[in-house]
Amino acid sequence: MKIRNIIIDTLFLAALLMVIMPKQAAAEDNFETAGKIEALSASSLTINGESIPLTSTTKIMLDGKVQLDATTLKRDMFAIVKGFNVLSMKIATSVFARDSSSISTRIEGEGKITAKTDTSLTVNNFTFVVNNKTSIFLSNDSTVSFGYLTVGMDVEVKGFAQSGINYALLINVQS
Repeated sequence: MKIRNIIIDTLFLAALLMVIMPKQAAAEDNFETAGKIEALSASSLTINGESIPLTSTTKIMLDGKVQLDATTLKRDMFAIVKGFNVLSMKIATSVFARDSSSISTRIEGEGKITAKTDTSLTVNNFTFVVNNKTSIFLSNDSTVSFGYLTVGMDVEVKGFAQSGINYALLINVQS
């Protein structure tokens, strides 16, 4: 019982720290991981063999839409999890998931947008399809529409390849 209380107290402290100082974590304390969800509970998910706690403040995005909680996530979904380390434990601040069991290859690109159409953008000679399931964020974590992006902007694109097509799941506009 004591171990359970310590774990709950640690999770509570981590959640409290996230509310009090979410932007004060040093860059080296931040983490990002991606892969298929291997296990899932109301308070954590497992990706690449690592269990990552979810809190009431964890932002859940499924197919580009904000979710109220993690109950919409399912095992074998492709997910990108962002967060920070506190007390030697990873805490998820954002989960970007895509409901697709056939996703096998994670792809990403970083650089200037060299071309853009109504449904795609090119970064470092990689063209990514952008659709209503793509989430686009500025460096202050506010969201913007695809129309905001222009050729020449510095971006980081994370997504997956499926049937020979690169899909953007998450686009971060670099400042």
